[in-house]
Amino acid sequence: MTAMTGRPIQLAGKLRLTERQHIVFNAVVFQLSWLACVLGGSVVAAAVTAAVVAMHLKVVADKRQEFIFLLQCAAVGFVCDLALIQMGVLNTGNPLPPLWLTCLWVLFGTTVGYPLRFFH
Repeated sequence: MTAMTGRPIQLAGKLRLTERQHIVFNAVVFQLSWLACVLGGSVVAAAVTAAVVAMHLKVVADKRQEFIFLLQCAAVGFVCDLALIQMGVLNTGNPLPPLWLTCLWVLFGTTVGYPLRFFH
């Protein structure tokens, strides 16, 4: 079943969630993921983000379009963070944004269709 249709969503195996449960699940996953990224650093962030994106792509209807959207989120986030670093607003000790920070943008992108769908 596809997400955001009012029908049950099957996440893995026999686990089926209603749309409302999926929204809550997605929000909880996002909160835990960003915390792992911030506390765990770039290696943990890359692994967590890859797992969340893989899980996210299993339930969206148009996987290709969603993947492109997530890449765009990463690019926009990277450029925004790079601009903040170059202007001296953000100091990471490096001229480029750290991977964990870009991962946060990708994770944010996974929420746009569910908990933050009122932005659509």
